[in-house]
Amino acid sequence: MKMPGLSANPLVFEEWAKDLPTAVWVARRLCDYIHLRDDDQGSTDVHPWVLKGEETGRGPDNEPLVRDVEPVAWIAESVIAEAEDVVARQRGAWGPLHRPTRFGRGGSNESGGSGGSGGKG
Repeated sequence: MKMPGLSANPLVFEEWAKDLPTAVWVARRLCDYIHLRDDDQGSTDVHPWVLKGEETGRGPDNEPLVRDVEPVAWIAESVIAEAEDVVARQRGAWGPLHRPTRFGRGGSNESGGSGGSGGKG
């Protein structure tokens, strides 16, 4: 399916989450779609990255779609590993998206989906 932009996962800190530690917020955002790399059998072609772009709509999982993308930086594997550690230490349910089984939440898609961010490249 052709979409009008690239699927993305914003790092913007939402007002409703103001009491959440910044490290936890960012770690959760970075881990939201880490399963895409895992689902691709650990492909070396899948890398998380930071970008700037213009939001053009919403994707099938309600994620922002962006166009006129300007790459800012690749996110190092060490940063992803640290984010995974932060998330793994959290107690209780921490969101509705598909979570890798290594976080003990299973690979279920309980209330609304999984999606992409970063993508292949």
